[in-house]
Amino acid sequence: MLNKHSLWSLAGGAVPAVAALVSIPLMISILGFDLFAIVSLIISITIFFYVYDLGMSRTMTYLISKTEPEDSTGNDDLIGTALISASILGLIVTVVVFVLVPYFAKYWMKINHSLLDEAISAFQVSALGILPGVIANTFKGILEGKSKFREANICKMISGASIFIAPMIVIILESKSLVYISLAIVFTRYIALFIYYLYTTRLPSLLRVSVSANHFRSIWKYGVWAALSGLISTTFVYGDRFMVAGYLSAEDLSAYIASQDVLIRYLLIPWSMAIVLMPIFAANNMAKIKILELYRTQQKRVAIISFGVLLIAIFLVLFLASFVSHSAVPESIVYVAPIQTVGIFFCAMSQLPLIYLYGKGMPKLVTKIYLVELLIYILIAPVIFSNFGVIGACLVWSCRLVIEYLLLRYFAERLIR
Repeated sequence: MLNKHSLWSLAGGAVPAVAALVSIPLMISILGFDLFAIVSLIISITIFFYVYDLGMSRTMTYLISKTEPEDSTGNDDLIGTALISASILGLIVTVVVFVLVPYFAKYWMKINHSLLDEAISAFQVSALGILPGVIANTFKGILEGKSKFREANICKMISGASIFIAPMIVIILESKSLVYISLAIVFTRYIALFIYYLYTTRLPSLLRVSVSANHFRSIWKYGVWAALSGLISTTFVYGDRFMVAGYLSAEDLSAYIASQDVLIRYLLIPWSMAIVLMPIFAANNMAKIKILELYRTQQKRVAIISFGVLLIAIFLVLFLASFVSHSAVPESIVYVAPIQTVGIFFCAMSQLPLIYLYGKGMPKLVTKIYLVELLIYILIAPVIFSNFGVIGACLVWSCRLVIEYLLLRYFAERLIR
């Protein structure tokens, strides 16, 4: 059964990765560096909240896994409370992002003045996809907590791939309107939410929107730490481009983001391989020796797959860069991609220890690890960005992921033993 879940999870990660790999070079070729730099940040807002769910997905996977299967009423109340909580949180974040993005675009990004007004409108439109994204991720957590990985990953394939396919279709239809591109991406968030809803209502327990004070306290106790740790980790992996945007030229920023977006898609595979074990870790009904054996076996699989896939990715990037004109591929991609690939490898390796700590109910420990990293990043990163440009940005990004892996691995293996 575990192998079957892993195969579905692999598919759930692989399909969006392929969509990104096909779409991004084509969008760069059609749009050019200036427009793609903006479009990539519009996509990044959606990806950020596709990955970061305000802690709701991990919280629901953990709490549903801990609930007795026969307790259908308790599950219904838990699900209803979670959906209402997710809706309130998603609405608040939507308003905050909608209000703040014009200031970010105007005073931080190096956007061509002729594109500024349209870019601000497009960023604000993209904020409208946050609410459905957060609710959809709550449904995903419910499905994974119920070990419904087939359903969860069918939804994930559609949701993840459409983030890249929708803007590509708009661009191919000869519309370079940033607002239309943003509208297309937001539309995919509502389609994904609807699909998640259809699959979740097929669960044995009925979906009743009701609120329980006890469940709200459980969601808050676990979710606040899951939300904080998830915010920091997702910002590090997916959001640092918004920080880097103030230091790099449009061409270097295009190379930095394009390489990240292709490589990051791979992380859905080790993440999916790890998340299938979270219900097992949370249920706590296996002997420690079995847990350790399961942990090591899965980590070895991730290491082998990651090394092979990312090695191929490096050679593929170098091969394409030597044949495609510089109008389609930024020159800096030749050294940006290999450096980022090292970081992606260690990020892939950190997914299993991360999931183990979440499964054992320790999001607070994970948050402390991330806060230490954040403090170091704030003190060091801006200086390196200013002095070493895109190479410095890549080195900071990758080195932090190496350190994160070592810390997560240490605490996870210490807890197992």
